[in-house]
This record gives sequence, structure tokens and C-alpha cells, in this order.
Amino acid sequence: MHEPAADPRLHPQLRRAINGWDDNCLAEDCDLGVRLSVRNRKIVIAYAPHLVTKEETPDSIRALVKQRTRWSLGFMQVFAKRDWQSLPTLRQRSIAWWTLMQQHFMAFAGLCIPLSILTALFGKFPVPIALLTFVPLVPAVAAVAFDMCMLREFGRDHGYRIRMYDYVRLVLATPFYQILLAFAALRALVKFQQSDFRWEKTMHAGSHLDYLAARS
Repeated sequence: MHEPAADPRLHPQLRRAINGWDDNCLAEDCDLGVRLSVRNRKIVIAYAPHLVTKEETPDSIRALVKQRTRWSLGFMQVFAKRDWQSLPTLRQRSIAWWTLMQQHFMAFAGLCIPLSILTALFGKFPVPIALLTFVPLVPAVAAVAFDMCMLREFGRDHGYRIRMYDYVRLVLATPFYQILLAFAALRALVKFQQSDFRWEKTMHAGSHLDYLAARS
């Protein structure tokens, strides 16, 4: 999930009213959005292909885990601050709780994955119970289908040729990627419990800049 970037050009009076940026929060944009929403400021997410920024992805699995850990830990910080509890309506508070709790759910999934594998290998359950364990595949398949649509739209908007090979790689890599996200969230939960909020920087080689220069 990509979070909308918070606009640093806030009106000074409004910035003072929400006590400005929280330098200790690893998801400062999410935190700022929550505090603005509490003050009944409307948050708008807009997408325009010609205005998007292109950010380089981490160049290794280790770096990707660090990046996702940082994001997960930031969301856990925002949840723990409990500013979202001051939102005016129950619907808003419920949506905020669900959104900010996603990283906790992902960490729980990280704990359940090894148990699920062991249960599948060695457990003996009635057929109806075994079939029920496949119910979570429904939203998972829907998410993969959504990702395929987004990949197609990305290629169309930015002039990339998306091949059948790319769709196949997306489908086959999804289970491994979800396991990686679950591990990162679990790692973030451990760091949260230890109050370890150090910023783990990820290296950027600027490879995408060379690619864009070659295309121009």
C-alpha cells in the first residue's frame, strides 16, 4: 500500500495548531493526515499519471524488508498515539482503526504462516473443516486480480510494455511477497515492543534516473 504524501506547505497557523511534524514518527505523512482529519480538514487523494513521482525500489530483499519494516512500524506508532480516537464519528473512527491495524494483522499472519504449514502437513481434519481453510483464498485471488489490473494501467499510463511474462511473474511471486510483508510486519512489532524506532535507511542507486534519461 502506498500512502499519499503529506504536503509540507501547510498554512503556518494550521501547522502550529496540529503541533507540526512529529520527527519521531516513521510514518509522518499518515500521522499528519490523521491529525488533520481530527480537526475536520478534508483529505483528498488524487492521481494524475503526468504528475506522479518515480521512486526507486530497494535493490535487495534485505533492503525491502527494512523499508517495509519502517512503514509498518510507523503505522503502529500512529495507532498507539490514539489521535484517531478523537475523530468525530464512529464511522471515521472505525475506518481509522481498521486502516491502522492492518500492520498488526499482517504481523499476526506472520505468526500463523508456520503454524498453517505444519497443520497442513501433519494435521488430520474432517473434509468440511479442511475446505473452510481455503476461504481466505477468495480475497487473496481478488487482490491478485486487482494487482493485474493496476499493472496493466501502470503500463498504459507510463508507456511500459506489459508482457504476459510480467503477469505470470506477478501471480507466482505474490505468495512469496506476502510472506515477506508478514515477516516485515512481525519484525516491526518486535521493534515496537522494544521501543526501537531507529530509522533504517535504504540505499538508492539512482538506476531509474539512468533509465529515464535513456528514454528521453
